[in-house]
Amino acid sequence: MLACVELVANLASWSAFGYLAEKLLYAIRVRSFRSLFRQELEWHQSENRNPSTLLSVITKDAAAIGGFSGSIMGTIFAVIVNLIVAIIYSHILAWRIAIVCLVIIPILLGSGIMQIRVLSRFEEKHAGAYAEAVGITVESVNSIKTVATLSLEHEVLGQYKRALEGPKKEIISASAIANIWLAIANITGNVIYAFAYWWGSKQITEGRATQTEFLIILVAMLVGAQLWGQMFSLAPEVTRARMAASRIFSLLDLDKSEVSNEDEASPRSREKDVEAIADPGPRPSPGRGGMSVAFKGVSFSYPARPEVQILENMSFTIQPGQFCGLVGPSGAGKSTVMAIVQRMYTPSAGTIEVDGADISSFSTTSFRDDIAVVPQDSALFDGSVRFNVGLGARPGQDATDAEIEEACRLANIHDVVTALPEGYDTECGPNGSQLSGGQRQRIAIARALVRRPRLLLLDESTSALDAESERALQDGLERAARGITVIAIAHRLHTVRKADVIFVVEAGGVAAKGRHEELMEKSESYRLNAMQQMLGH
Repeated sequence: MLACVELVANLASWSAFGYLAEKLLYAIRVRSFRSLFRQELEWHQSENRNPSTLLSVITKDAAAIGGFSGSIMGTIFAVIVNLIVAIIYSHILAWRIAIVCLVIIPILLGSGIMQIRVLSRFEEKHAGAYAEAVGITVESVNSIKTVATLSLEHEVLGQYKRALEGPKKEIISASAIANIWLAIANITGNVIYAFAYWWGSKQITEGRATQTEFLIILVAMLVGAQLWGQMFSLAPEVTRARMAASRIFSLLDLDKSEVSNEDEASPRSREKDVEAIADPGPRPSPGRGGMSVAFKGVSFSYPARPEVQILENMSFTIQPGQFCGLVGPSGAGKSTVMAIVQRMYTPSAGTIEVDGADISSFSTTSFRDDIAVVPQDSALFDGSVRFNVGLGARPGQDATDAEIEEACRLANIHDVVTALPEGYDTECGPNGSQLSGGQRQRIAIARALVRRPRLLLLDESTSALDAESERALQDGLERAARGITVIAIAHRLHTVRKADVIFVVEAGGVAAKGRHEELMEKSESYRLNAMQQMLGH
């Protein structure tokens, strides 16, 4: 009978919990990943958050919860069912024998709980050490060329070892204590066996039970005790899942308000597609042509260095369709302006307006649909040239081959691509490793232009190009930028010489503004910079 109960319990529990585990694992990973995208850059760059730690949460922690809710939960369910059936059946047959065996159950329960408590103490340290080690690995592999160039293999390996060895003593000590409680849980089966023999034989000699009843109860209680001990051998997995759940839920809580809004707006669609991303909040009004951009008393400091003021009471206005240049010394706040325009960060004071509306009232995703950015260090993905350029298309749209080729012509990369053996199907490699720096830069520019944005942000977009390529690219950008707003950061002043307005950014504010000719007359720092560059040439 017990064998049949165990068979049914195992089949039902493992099948059901296995199915639920896969659905749960999928939902957790998708929602965790979505939650990362919904956080501002300020959150990602705050203390104790780095790509390796977040990667560990989505992969390792999600897998721990999925494994717990699958085979482990199935095993626990089967053990509990078997034990309950064994206790009930034993009490029906001969309660005088069974009740003595039942006294041992608190010992089993207590030893298991103590084991879980001990394991919980060092699981956090182990997870932290693992995340740090993963971070070192990812950083080293991504920078393998630099590591080899500087001959840092030995130092990196030593750093990796130290990250793993840090909490090793505590983990070994905690494991030893946990194994003591595991041993107690396991030997309890033998204790029950001894008690059952002693008490059962006494009941038989006194005529209160038969030998058949004694053997049935003995087998039932012994099997139940052994299964109970087996269940607590899963304590490390239970503890790991518990700690993983706390980290996962802390990440999902950040997305709680957005998810509740999605549920209220469209509960059916949420059931059908866990990947659906709502776009709450008002959207910017659709428009054509360039955007107007206005900074009004904006102050800002980075979360990692709150004591350093990057922007201080900055104010300026860019009219729709204007070509605007930002110049000034390194660290003055030019790239920060670019980031805040995209709402990557929230200013500590002031407002940023686009087309006359405060961008803090827009949903992040829809606001960026009209913006294209070419950063100084352009990131390419592992895929073809066609794939990478096509990524710049507006969300929900696919760029046609003609649009991709036109964008590449404007970026002065079309002839280079067509000369390659596989043309637009040429693989770029991870991080664009198969291309030169100038080629990566021009593909990134083509990716921005294929969107046909209303606002184009250029952060030293021609820094990796030679003089001839830069001139050809400037001609293409002039054609592409007609009718749209362009904000360009430049150290080489000739790239913004034709700008409608140039802002000289110094010490987190606008020190001067005007066209090139005007600034040469009224801004000493701008004039000095221009003269130094002319003498340098």
